[in-house]
Amino acid sequence: MSLSVVIADSSVPVAVGLASSLSSGGHKAALLSSVAAESPVPEGLCAIPWNRQSLLSARTVPVAAGNFLSGVDCAVIAFDHDAFARVPAVAEASRPERAVAVSGGILDSYVAGYMHLAGEFAARFAREGKGRIVFVIVERKPLTEEERAAQYDRRNIPLSVAESAFERLAEEIAASCERSSVRVSLVKVEGDEDKDWLCSFVASPAAQRGPARWIKAGKGGLFSRF
Repeated sequence: MSLSVVIADSSVPVAVGLASSLSSGGHKAALLSSVAAESPVPEGLCAIPWNRQSLLSARTVPVAAGNFLSGVDCAVIAFDHDAFARVPAVAEASRPERAVAVSGGILDSYVAGYMHLAGEFAARFAREGKGRIVFVIVERKPLTEEERAAQYDRRNIPLSVAESAFERLAEEIAASCERSSVRVSLVKVEGDEDKDWLCSFVASPAAQRGPARWIKAGKGGLFSRF
């Protein structure tokens, strides 16, 4: 069965790969594009503008996606610490002298922004009596000893706080939807190399029935719990 999927967002490599894989597999996919992240959507993929810091934008995204895709079956919402840390406005927070000044904008974008977007999709799916939200966390790449030593006094604290908040947001949305018709999946992947696994997971109608728990892209089977 062909699905209509909206994916957040173009600044996350695995999200871009997922959109391409779904489109190649006969599904309809729309990729949110955050202007602030300066991540253009690759040619051939549908782009829907999303201002992370705007509640109004979060409210219009489901409508715009529904109009373009003739309905939305699934929303995939991804967080990638390493990718976000390379965004110039976010990278500023790793400089001790700039951290306080830019932390508010980072929390607005990567905490409140995700909360508004996930809440809007959860509410829309609840009204429609159907729909699925897949929260994806891209795990950080292990640091070498040299990298760890170099980052000793240059940690991006606001972004780390946002990452933890995203994980808790996903769990709270999942708990709030347990008794509704909205299905919620919680997934952790290693990166773009897991895009095909993630595509199969998103396209699977039987994926993760019942109470949501974090699962990890498996090596020996479709799903691997941890």
